[in-house]
Amino acid sequence: MSGLAGLLNTAWARGIMTAAVAGRPAAAASGSPASGVETSGQGFLSTGHFFQLLTAQLSHQDPLAPMNSTQFMSELAQLSTASGMRSLSATVGGLKADLNTSDRLRATALIGHYVGVSGNSLGLGSGAPAAGAYVLPAAAQKVQVTIQNAKGVVVGREALGAVAAGTHRFQWPGSGQPPGTYTFSVQAFDDSGKLLAVQPLSLARVGSVQFMPNGGVTLVFSDRPGAMPLDRVTTIF
Repeated sequence: MSGLAGLLNTAWARGIMTAAVAGRPAAAASGSPASGVETSGQGFLSTGHFFQLLTAQLSHQDPLAPMNSTQFMSELAQLSTASGMRSLSATVGGLKADLNTSDRLRATALIGHYVGVSGNSLGLGSGAPAAGAYVLPAAAQKVQVTIQNAKGVVVGREALGAVAAGTHRFQWPGSGQPPGTYTFSVQAFDDSGKLLAVQPLSLARVGSVQFMPNGGVTLVFSDRPGAMPLDRVTTIF
């Protein structure tokens, strides 16, 4: 018998491998001298099957031409590699499950809070002011917010005065305007009169959370239509 590869071609070994793929006891395989050896049930031979085959190989080898030690070590290394890959796969699966659980806890904790995402829309509700936010790269001496309706007509302005660098929230009362979606722009100038690059942020209040079949988490808004994946959140208020 020339190595484990040769033994794998025997009817007995083929029977064991067929049983492993079928997820039934290897003893049920035709021609098997073994008994009571269970497969992993996942479509591959277990460590027990490997040593079962290896023991058979050693017992059937030609005494005048024993198994080469290099080949023996190579087969053990293959077993170690296969076992390591299965262990790594199980570890990665566990980490993914932990991350999904962490995302769900984070999302649940956001219910009732406002979150910020890249955008410049404002949701004006009935009897409630609209809220937006922006990010200043540096301190501004003068900040002004301009609001427009869906037709692009300016319907409001908010002068915010001097504002420090960082993320800031503002409110627009929307006096005299119907509920709906509006857009805003922010103009900011430093103490030398230079226009600053401002990043607008849309705000929405999280009302509930949806857990997706693929493990993703979606935040459902309560103060405006729509939803958003958790990984798009940039700011929490």
